[in-house]
Amino acid sequence: MNAAIQGIQDASGARMPKIIVHIDRGGDWSTTMWFFDNLNAQAVPFDIIGESYYPFFQGSPASLSNCLNNAAARYNKPIIVAEDAFPWTNACPSAWTNSLFGFAPTVAGQVGFIAALAQILKGVPNQLGAGFFYWGAEYQATFGVNEAGYNTSSFFDFKGNLLPVADAVGGIAAPQVISPFLDGSSLRLQWPFSAAASKLMTSTNLDASATWSVVTASLQTTGAVFTITLPIGNTASFYRLQSD
Repeated sequence: MNAAIQGIQDASGARMPKIIVHIDRGGDWSTTMWFFDNLNAQAVPFDIIGESYYPFFQGSPASLSNCLNNAAARYNKPIIVAEDAFPWTNACPSAWTNSLFGFAPTVAGQVGFIAALAQILKGVPNQLGAGFFYWGAEYQATFGVNEAGYNTSSFFDFKGNLLPVADAVGGIAAPQVISPFLDGSSLRLQWPFSAAASKLMTSTNLDASATWSVVTASLQTTGAVFTITLPIGNTASFYRLQSD
């Protein structure tokens, strides 16, 4: 690896690209630590850590969060989920459906998985969760081609129609803006997945000395946004998204 990186340096000169080292252990902190500790011991220069994470191969979302958070704390480098995918139909390989950790193999379940992934990445300490790459987003079933089932986790259904997951992925980079909607005696607030690690806070005034508290109402994934529904009271309330 040192020789390969030196070759890239020799060819690139002052335009040296970032070096990402990608392993398939997104839910396995102990092996991740062993691997990157050994790279550091061998003085391998790298800029970004890459991890594959498919729930049906690498384990629970909690395991992914543990791995990414520990890696950020130990190595202080940006971390990318360099491969991931989730099925939009139960026509996916049968082995997958046994390890989806509560997310349904449906169109809505695929979006819910992206929402959970956004929360994990946005919650990595020191903003070191640098993003993710989706595996096989363009796949569609093709006669005579073995796609290992990944056409059932792409961004397109069996008829070639674009699925809501595309908007969900786009929402991770959307401006962090709250959108309000009045619904009878309730107020609905929505915001994109880019604010996945933010807390909704409320206050009764906007003075500099105002006290802001966390809104504890249940948060839902509605389409490609987070939604919270609140009763309209007699006292004026103000809301903001706050990152730790």
